[in-house]
Amino acid sequence: MSYFIGNTPAEKNLANALIDELHDEFGLPLSDSSNGGPGFAYQPDTDSGVVGELGDADSTKRAEWKALLEEANTTIQRAANMYSNTPEDFKQQIFPEFGIEYWDTSLNFATTDLAQFDSFTRPNAERFFWSELEGPDTYTVRNLILIYQALMGDGGYNPFPAPRNSALDGSLGRWDQIRVNELLFVVNRELDLRQEAVSEAVATQEYILDSIGIDYEADDINFIMNNDDFTRFFSTTFDSDTISLIPLIYNFYLSSKYFQGINEAFRTPKDRVLSIILSTIANDNNFDSTPDLSRPAANNAIASSTGQDQNAAFNSAARDFILKMLIKTPIDILKGVVELADPHVAISKGIKIGTGFAFNELAKVIDESGVAQELNTALAEGSQGNLNPSFNGEDLTKLLLCLGDFAMQEGLAATLDASQPPNNDGQPPVPENFFPRVSIDGIDFTGTVSGMLMMPPSPLGIIYLLLELLKSDITNQTNNVSNASAENANANECSDTPEEG
Repeated sequence: MSYFIGNTPAEKNLANALIDELHDEFGLPLSDSSNGGPGFAYQPDTDSGVVGELGDADSTKRAEWKALLEEANTTIQRAANMYSNTPEDFKQQIFPEFGIEYWDTSLNFATTDLAQFDSFTRPNAERFFWSELEGPDTYTVRNLILIYQALMGDGGYNPFPAPRNSALDGSLGRWDQIRVNELLFVVNRELDLRQEAVSEAVATQEYILDSIGIDYEADDINFIMNNDDFTRFFSTTFDSDTISLIPLIYNFYLSSKYFQGINEAFRTPKDRVLSIILSTIANDNNFDSTPDLSRPAANNAIASSTGQDQNAAFNSAARDFILKMLIKTPIDILKGVVELADPHVAISKGIKIGTGFAFNELAKVIDESGVAQELNTALAEGSQGNLNPSFNGEDLTKLLLCLGDFAMQEGLAATLDASQPPNNDGQPPVPENFFPRVSIDGIDFTGTVSGMLMMPPSPLGIIYLLLELLKSDITNQTNNVSNASAENANANECSDTPEEG
């Protein structure tokens, strides 16, 4: 007697070929001699030295066989449950053998009731074992062997003798208990590995769904990838070059958001490049047909005849840039070191950053609350249409800061005025730069009298302040002391000093 998938030898060959093809495609079986353990090696078809027998009714041998057949039933049911509980997306990948067309015609996951097996005589026990006893069909032995053949791709495995012993004496040829135990171990080991594969596949799918939030079925992906209309749509409608620039542009946005001073970096080169671009656009239609005299020999001839160097303007600009770079670079490096080491500068800078963040958040709250819009409406109605104000949260925040700064200055002046003799003509000597500078960017104590009272500068801090004075002379402009090289020159909105042109 031989058990194999398929009802005829031709179907058996086709089923075996299909299983081999599926195993090659999906990397099955998962167990091999390295992880299969005892009993993995495929059993030979001939093993005449092994003899198994069922024993007498109600004997110890019969009870041992019943326990083995019950374990076989458990393994068959386990395979059925695993296959039915595997998500449809993964059945073809994890259990491709259970879906072949020859499976249902030769095997089901049915098991056999063994309640009467103990009491069978030897002939009836053998008939029951071979599924030849009159009554319901028995499946335990046959189904276990076919599951093994499908999972392991061992279509030639046949545990039964050929020819079968005609005497019904309860002998089973080479189908002994050792071989049954080895077969059970190999099938359960492969089912263990397939169950792990299902868990990993489900976990991977859940991770992908949590990451992208879209559940694409395998059939959907294959349909999209192999459909010419989708290919044409994504290649003509969307510009791949533009799409590839999106991450780069987003990185620029993140740099500007978290490193706000980056906008001020390389300002001079960027201005120069923009100037060249604007000049090129403005003179796009002005083609000069005059011969190019920019060669060194032509320049020398013109310079000797007219006394004017054609590259003077460019050379002057380059020289000015290089000189500024040579002067400012070591100063800025030294300033950066001082900002980390000097308590006065470091604390003042921290206060400015913190208050600047608070002021900007206040401006956002004013915008979101609609206060600015209500003020604009009230001013427009009060002026009977003569005004069209457009205040926003930032404007109102700046106004509040200016009023606060003015109040501090006037309060100090009034205090000093009351403490002076009457003949002082009402002009108290208000200390210059006493209060901190107040702006939307924060409260800056650096270099002020109040800041020095709070935390006097160290020698390094004094050098820092002197460097700022030197920098102001070099650049001919007045900036806030703290981090002045990375912030715009108009940070202090409350200053009433006219800006130099």
